[in-house]
Amino acid sequence: LQSWDGDGPDVAWKTNVGIGFSSVSVSDGRLYTMGHKKGPKKDKIGDDTVWCFDATTGKELWKHTYKCKIVDNLHEGGPATTPTVDNGRVFTISKEGNMFALDAKTGDVLWEFDLSDRLGVKMPAWGFSCSPLALGDAVIVEAGRTVALDKKTGRTIWQTDKFRPGYGSPIAFERDGKTLLAVLNNDYLMVVEAKDGTIVDKFAWTTSFATSSTTPIVHGDTIYISTAYNKGCALLDFDGKTLTPRYANKEMRNHMANSVLHEGYLYGFDGKSHNSRIVNLVCMEYKTGKVMWSERGLGCGSLMMADDKLIVSSDKGELVIAPASPTAFK
Repeated sequence: LQSWDGDGPDVAWKTNVGIGFSSVSVSDGRLYTMGHKKGPKKDKIGDDTVWCFDATTGKELWKHTYKCKIVDNLHEGGPATTPTVDNGRVFTISKEGNMFALDAKTGDVLWEFDLSDRLGVKMPAWGFSCSPLALGDAVIVEAGRTVALDKKTGRTIWQTDKFRPGYGSPIAFERDGKTLLAVLNNDYLMVVEAKDGTIVDKFAWTTSFATSSTTPIVHGDTIYISTAYNKGCALLDFDGKTLTPRYANKEMRNHMANSVLHEGYLYGFDGKSHNSRIVNLVCMEYKTGKVMWSERGLGCGSLMMADDKLIVSSDKGELVIAPASPTAFK
């Protein structure tokens, strides 16, 4: 990543995909994302669209559109999941729970169903927000139940009991020759066996307004979780059978975006979007929970990591590049 002169980098291309909070996935030179076009105000039913563009030129290659409510409870609404691309298929989920498997080249529907009907769960207050996890022959979804679906057919392979749904996504990891899943819903952090859905252990994690929206971070024999509304964060040791808390504090309270872990330090936004003026970008030592520095002014933003640098998007749309250093924010 090079330094930018003047007003920033040149814009290669841009296009309007509609309202929403979906990010983008890039695979084989194609970019996939989702957006919403508003319908009549009386029923708030409009059009959701899954888009596929040439990642270099921005040329539209295909789109798939279907009817969906905007689900704008305390925010602008629109899709909140990011398309998952795997082995020629694109998996997407709408706020209302419309789940699709689409052909990655053509956009043709391979299979579809309604998550609420299939799992017997209600749409959560802010809509379904899990980005599907492709894993072997299955695709894993957290939607009140954690469920494994056959990639080719959409058939249910296994599902857990009902819990209050989270807004994050499951993550897979290996331990003692087994593939496991770490899942954060609004009742527990759970470790689940990927082959059959057996719950290995769970750690109670309840929050105000049922707002857990992050994906657990798994590192070595530890799992890290964080939630806003003054809940805070926790690091748990996992020995293959039992989750044991190492620390918990209120120094990192992720409301929307995940923290990222880099060379032993977490970088993330502490605070809630309702008071974004006092949200801080925080650097925290992973193993101890000690805060190394805190920086205000970016609001309740989001971030990712590349080339040892933070790529930060403020909640006002300001793009910032900063070295990932525990010494100070620059």
